[in-house]
Amino acid sequence: MKDILDQLKKQQEQQKQQQQQQDLAEKIKKLLERQTELAGQTAQLPQNPPDPKQEDFNQLAEQQQTLRKDTADVQTEAQQMIQQQEQSQAQAQQDGQTPPDPDAAQKMEQNRQMLETVNNELEQATQHQQSAADQLHQTQPQPALEAENAAIENLQKALDAFPKQQQQQQQQQEQKDQQEQQNQQQEQQEQQKQPEQQPQEDQQEQQQEPKQPQEEMQAPDATAQQILDEERRRKEEKQKERIGGYRPVERDW
Repeated sequence: MKDILDQLKKQQEQQKQQQQQQDLAEKIKKLLERQTELAGQTAQLPQNPPDPKQEDFNQLAEQQQTLRKDTADVQTEAQQMIQQQEQSQAQAQQDGQTPPDPDAAQKMEQNRQMLETVNNELEQATQHQQSAADQLHQTQPQPALEAENAAIENLQKALDAFPKQQQQQQQQQEQKDQQEQQNQQQEQQEQQKQPEQQPQEDQQEQQQEPKQPQEEMQAPDATAQQILDEERRRKEEKQKERIGGYRPVERDW
């Protein structure tokens, strides 16, 4: 029973670590996207302008400082995960696994090395980001762009350090999120169309409703016309009798 509980606990810890690594990779990817976008804005700055707009440079420098801080926060998460990995390895040895499970030990060591690579690349990225911010404050767009490109390279290496299987899971999750977003947009569009269709249907019903009284009015008109025709026919017959000078006589033979 104890072995089953221990095995279940290990599986839960592995799932937790995989989720943490997936979340970490997602954060690094977003950092990479932000750094790439910021480098594109820096590349549009004029080179050696006679009268540079300090405000434009300062604005980009502040954005770069914010990105550096966010990168440092993600690096802190990577360091915490390294500590957790080392504690797990130490705990496995203390549990009396002699010799320890070679597959589990190898996997733990691979995860630790992967996280070490991520941590080192993030640390270098923060250094380049700080350098880029300093160059922007000094209205030096070209050195700033070079530092930003170096930070992009570090972030890409940090992202590539994660296992391919994990990257595929991340891509599948992104595709799922995009599909859900598209479904929500489609539902919103359909809901917006329904109020537009309802007034049109009401208007069509209103246009059809007046036809019913007209049809009802036509029936009394037709009856009145028949009465007039009958009355006219009787008058004509009486006139014919008068013109003929006689009336039908009932004789009792």
